Amino acid sequence: MIPDFYDPCGAAEADERRTIHLQAARDIVPPALAAAWEDHTRARSGDPAGTLYPTEAVPVWLPEWLPVAVDGGGGGLFTDLRPGQLHGCVVPFTRTGHDRAPRWPGITEMLTDVADRLQSLNANEAVTMTVGHWTPPRG
Repeated sequence: MIPDFYDPCGAAEADERRTIHLQAARDIVPPALAAAWEDHTRARSGDPAGTLYPTEAVPVWLPEWLPVAVDGGGGGLFTDLRPGQLHGCVVPFTRTGHDRAPRWPGITEMLTDVADRLQSLNANEAVTMTVGHWTPPRG
């Protein structure tokens, strides 16, 4: 229901996916660098919310990033729960990293965007619909 083909995930799924992302990041770091990676991740957890690392050699995933939606291909959206001015911002991610900037300042704004897009649909306009996904009209 969330543009661009993201489906919201419930609390249990969000927690499970966060655990998977954290483990995947650990699994790709060579054992000799594991301690340094943990230190690096711990340091990034202290950065303000909205601080992103799209150019890291290894995709970063922080414990404070909670998936809120998925795209079925290993990507989705996360909310950044670190303290700071952008606490709660929503960021798109893929299997290989994340965007350079948040897409929405928070979940409320994301859901308001979805509601506004749905309300703007013309009842007489053809809209592509599939189970769990919608495509807003272009134009």
